[in-house]
Amino acid sequence: MAAFICWIGWSRRIQHLQFIRLQEMQKQLREQMERVEELAATRERVRIARDIHDVLAHSLTVLSIQVQATRQLVQQPERVAAKLDDMAALLRESLAESRRVVTLWRETASAATSYGNVVTRLQAALDRFSERTGIQGVFEEKGTAHPLNDQQCETLQYVLQETLTNAHRHGAAQHIQAELQWQDIQVILQVHDDGKGQDTISPPQTGTLHGHHGLQGMRERATALGGTLQAGPRKAGGFAVTLSLPFEKAKQLQKGKQ
Repeated sequence: MAAFICWIGWSRRIQHLQFIRLQEMQKQLREQMERVEELAATRERVRIARDIHDVLAHSLTVLSIQVQATRQLVQQPERVAAKLDDMAALLRESLAESRRVVTLWRETASAATSYGNVVTRLQAALDRFSERTGIQGVFEEKGTAHPLNDQQCETLQYVLQETLTNAHRHGAAQHIQAELQWQDIQVILQVHDDGKGQDTISPPQTGTLHGHHGLQGMRERATALGGTLQAGPRKAGGFAVTLSLPFEKAKQLQKGKQ
């Protein structure tokens, strides 16, 4: 009987210790979940800030150019009015684009986007920039198109817009050429200009893009999609940016959200 009582006591003690251990594990799990949630929220804020930066930096650069041009037209009121109309339209577009960025990053399901949409958007972005800055732009497409998801389309457009902005802001370019290449396993966007070609972002030997918010944001987008981004001066003169995005990574991301 004494042995039985001892066994009951020992069993209850083991159960009590297991219960305490379980409570400790539950507490650790809750703390870990809180850390994950905080990290997710931080990453979300970083992504939103990065995207809004790209939108606003592009628009503000164009506005700066137009303001300088408008100051030279004070003796031509009819042309000043037209310039002011252009700037007002750009501000409306920037506001709408900023709102769209916030909506985009609410982690809604990413639906497949046809290649025609992204080609049209890239061409339109280059055309608008050329009209407002006077920098001549040429867009070309090569290869057989593949379907892209929203993230890939957004990344292609942001990289083009940021590269256009940098070409004027840092390189004083007069001509820009963008080429979209469809390959078997990836899509490549190459953009180069005839500007100064000076690498103001980082020393050429490092190959890094740290230190410049816009280019760093482009690199982060490429990496998130399993791609790469290279940027630097060209031997023939000017500056070049090359974005490569694999199709397979896009499929994996799409399946992960379903």
